[in-house]
Amino acid sequence: MGQDCHENGSSGIKHYADELLNIDLETQVVELKGKALDLSATEYGLLACLVRNMGRTLTAAQIQSELWGCQFGDLSTMLTLYMCYLRKKLEDTQHDHQYIQVVWGRGYSFMPTSEN
Repeated sequence: MGQDCHENGSSGIKHYADELLNIDLETQVVELKGKALDLSATEYGLLACLVRNMGRTLTAAQIQSELWGCQFGDLSTMLTLYMCYLRKKLEDTQHDHQYIQVVWGRGYSFMPTSEN
């Protein structure tokens, strides 16, 4: 069985910031262009999982295990829906950089801007 986000969480990443986005995993505050984002618990959990594993591709199964546990089975449709909500709130399609990358056939990753 693959690693889940809890196991990868030892990376020590607790904060991400660039000119647009500020994510503090200790205080659970996410700001875009200086304004706090209103994220649901699931959206925040998804973002936190991706940020803790910044630059790595996580499979849907790894993310699902982190967010909902193994007992729920395949929740790929729900994951896709929450990923869409999160990307919309991050305004991922309105900037020169997309934070959440889809690696087709493999999963998702959070990619920092090159200036970070």
